[in-house]
Amino acid sequence: MRREFVNPQFGTLERMLCKSYTTYMDILDTLFGSGAKVKIMKLFVLNPDKVFESRDISKRSKVSSGTVRSVLSNLKKAGLIKQKTITKGKRKIRGWHLNEAFPYFHQLKSLISTDRPFTRNSLIQRFRPAGRVKLIITSGAFLDISDSRVDLLVVGDSLKPGRIDTIIKKIESEAGKELRYAISNTDDFRYRLQSYDKFIRDILDYPHEVVLDKIGLK
Repeated sequence: MRREFVNPQFGTLERMLCKSYTTYMDILDTLFGSGAKVKIMKLFVLNPDKVFESRDISKRSKVSSGTVRSVLSNLKKAGLIKQKTITKGKRKIRGWHLNEAFPYFHQLKSLISTDRPFTRNSLIQRFRPAGRVKLIITSGAFLDISDSRVDLLVVGDSLKPGRIDTIIKKIESEAGKELRYAISNTDDFRYRLQSYDKFIRDILDYPHEVVLDKIGLK
């Protein structure tokens, strides 16, 4: 039986400014005090229209609730974020959102959003535990394109969807930005490629980057 694509799932990515991710994060950590603060700042700066509950911030940034409370307090004092009451389902909650009137917002956004820790080698290494990965294609958020079908396509055999989901969430926590992705086994991908499947063509016919290719895509 021919396996189908997993539907694109929402999940978070970022860009890179210097050659070494560790070095860049060390620079940001030194400037802003901690890696946790950098992650939380990215979450707000890269999602200016969203309101987050404290527990959502903790979950998405992979930062403990205690640390989140401390960082939020500091960012509020600095004027970067504000509290806002919103309706979620049948209840009203107090959430946090970016204060776009913050005087150094544009400078901060430029500093935070121009880094790109997800190099080819780093992505390949991240997905090694996900199964026999044969093809990785990036688009969308990796290339600063908002209307792509997916941000990441992973093709291979004996893939582990649960492990891939964990990897994606880790990337999201570091990036502060949601990520759409799809996975497929090799035979299904080849079938769709040969039959000019629209989903595949929408990825390959528009800006993308082939990070790993062990199936001879080119």
